[in-house]
Amino acid sequence: MAFYMLNVAFLLVTLIAYFATRLGSVRLDHFVSGILFFAFLCMIAFRPSTVRDTIPYIDLFNYMDSYQFTFGFGRPEFGAAGDMEIGFANLCKVTSLISSSYQVFFFIVALLTVGVGTFAAILISTSMNDAPTTQYRVLPAFILFVSYYGFMYTGIVLRSGLAISFCMLSYAMIYRKRYIFGLISFLLAFSFHSSALIFLIVLVSYLFLPTVKIRTYRIISLSIMGLYILRVFDFFVGLVIQFTRFLATQVSFPSFIEYHLSLDYRGSSFLKTILFFMVEFVYLTFCFNDTISKQQKKNLNAILVVSIIAGLFGFLPIVTRVIDVLFVVIIPPLLYTLIGTTSDEHITLGKTITLRKLPLCVLGIGVIAVANFLLFSRWAGYLELVKETLLR
Repeated sequence: MAFYMLNVAFLLVTLIAYFATRLGSVRLDHFVSGILFFAFLCMIAFRPSTVRDTIPYIDLFNYMDSYQFTFGFGRPEFGAAGDMEIGFANLCKVTSLISSSYQVFFFIVALLTVGVGTFAAILISTSMNDAPTTQYRVLPAFILFVSYYGFMYTGIVLRSGLAISFCMLSYAMIYRKRYIFGLISFLLAFSFHSSALIFLIVLVSYLFLPTVKIRTYRIISLSIMGLYILRVFDFFVGLVIQFTRFLATQVSFPSFIEYHLSLDYRGSSFLKTILFFMVEFVYLTFCFNDTISKQQKKNLNAILVVSIIAGLFGFLPIVTRVIDVLFVVIIPPLLYTLIGTTSDEHITLGKTITLRKLPLCVLGIGVIAVANFLLFSRWAGYLELVKETLLR
C-alpha cells in the first residue's frame, strides 16, 4: 500500500512542480526535473520483488557471471530468466561489471529508458517550436513520458521500455533528417526487444505519406474515433476473421497464424487506451492550424496511421502486446502544444467559438497524465500490491 501511494504522491508532486516551473525560470525547471528524475529512478530500482517481472530480471542479472558478450542475431537462453535479446543481455552484462547489485541494474535501465525517451521528445518538440534545446523545459516532457511508459515499461517490461525509448530517438533523428543516426537508434531498439520492428510503420508513414490541410485531419480523426466508439471496427474485423478462418480450411497457414485464428474473439477491441489515444489525436488536430510546418503534418500522418491500426487490430493479443511501441508518436506533439503555446493564442471552433489555447492545453495534458497513470499503474501491477496488502 505504501509503495503504491508513493507512486500517486510522486505523480501529484510532479504535476504541482510543473505549474511552479511554468511560472519560473528554465533553470528552476531543470533543477526540479533533476530531483524528480532521480526520485523516480530510485522508486524503480528499489521496488519490492512482488512487482511483476522483477524476479525473472533478477535471475537474469545473477546469470551474468557465466555469460560472455555476444553480438549475434539469436536469443540466448538464461536459465530461469528464459531467452533475452542480445542487446539487453549485453547491457545487463556491462551493468554486472559495474556493480554486483541488481538494483543498480534496474536503476541504469530506468535511466536509459526515461532519459532517452524524454530527450528524444524534447528534440522533436524543439524542432517544432524552433527553440534551442538548452532553453527548453524538461519537466513537461518528463511528465508525459512517465505517465505513458514510466510505471509500465520502465518498472515492469524493461526490454520493451528500452526499445520504445530508442524508437523515439530514431524518430527524432528522422524528424531532424539525421538518417544514419536514426538507423543506428532503430537497430539498438531492435536489439533490446524485437517488438521494435513494428515501429517501421511509423517511420514509413512519416516519410512517405502526403500531407493535407488541418481541416482534413480533424475530419479524419473525429471519424476514426466515432467508428471506434460505434464498434464499426469490431464488425469489420469480425468479417475479416471469419473469411480468414474459411481460407484456413482450404489453405495451410503457418502454425502461429492458425493459433491466433483459433482464439475466441468476442468484440474485445473497445480498449480504453486506444480510445484515449484517439481522443488525443482529435485534441491535437484542434490545437493545430494550417500554419504548422510540413514536418508537423507528417507527424500527424503517423498518428493517423497508428489510430487506424489500433482501431482495426488492437484487440488481437499479438498486436496488443506491441501496439504501445507505436503510441509513443503522440508524445512530441502533445509536448509541443504545452510548451509552444503562448498566453495570447486562441483556438477557433467554426466561426463563433473562440477559446484560449493555453488553459485548454494545460487541462488537456493534466487529464492525459493522470488518466495514463491510472491505466498503466493498473497494468503494471501496482494495484495488485494494494490488494495483497489489504488481504493480509
